[in-house]
Amino acid sequence: MQDVYERLRKRMDDLGTGFPATDSGVELRILQRQCVLGVR
Repeated sequence: MQDVYERLRKRMDDLGTGFPATDSGVELRILQRQCVLGVR
């Protein structure tokens, strides 16, 4: 399942504002939370 969020992060990083990877992986937890709760 983690691979889904990693691919989403990579795709978002290609966008103008970017979504870079971090050493801690916090960006993947943010994506997981947004997908579960829905982006508001």
